[in-house]
Amino acid sequence: MDTQWRVLREITRGEAIRHAGRRPAATDAGNARQLRRVWIDTAAGRMHARVGGEEISGTPVVLVHGMIISGRYMVPTAEELAPLCSVYAIDLPGYGDSVKPREILRLPDLADALAAWMDAMRFPSAHLVANSFGCQILAVFALRHARRVDRLVYYAKAGIRRIRATMRMAIEDRIEDKLPGIAAPTLVVRGGNDPLVPQEWADEVVRRLPRGELKVLPGLGHTINYTAPKEFVSAMRPFLRV
Repeated sequence: MDTQWRVLREITRGEAIRHAGRRPAATDAGNARQLRRVWIDTAAGRMHARVGGEEISGTPVVLVHGMIISGRYMVPTAEELAPLCSVYAIDLPGYGDSVKPREILRLPDLADALAAWMDAMRFPSAHLVANSFGCQILAVFALRHARRVDRLVYYAKAGIRRIRATMRMAIEDRIEDKLPGIAAPTLVVRGGNDPLVPQEWADEVVRRLPRGELKVLPGLGHTINYTAPKEFVSAMRPFLRV
């Protein structure tokens, strides 16, 4: 587990360094991309999100982070989406500035926490965008709360104890067995140079999804939400209709 975590950390760090000049500059209060921080009480506890574009009508876009990290990792993508639609980069329970349960939440627990947050926000449904471990959460969410999903976008598929337990859960979960049951239209986005998501795996995911389609972004890696948000949002816009 420690080796896998080190590999993931080094890939993320390396891609961030290579693409640092492409990330959006820091925003100011007058910028349409400015995000504000919102906490709300839910049935799963107090949860935090970074929010933008609230004044824009239409289906909200909710960004779901991967393992170990938090919604802060989704900020570059949220800033790109904020002028186009209402967007919410949430911190799931156990991550970022949301409630910290004593126990490690399993995939169904995290999926239900997302539904509880949507209840508190009064969102009947949403477009849901996830990376890495977040894709596994959304696969469970789409099966348990199918009516809450408008469209899905998958890309890239606390302390040491939490890291190890979360990574073990991600590795043991067979997302491919859940995909045929997902009814929502689903876009799978892959960086053409992603070392963690082979093209064969992306093709297999799309084949198993009843309404799946694939978009490959040439020359990009695993962390496109952070290192190449403009390209990522450009790939999603036609699919999400924003």
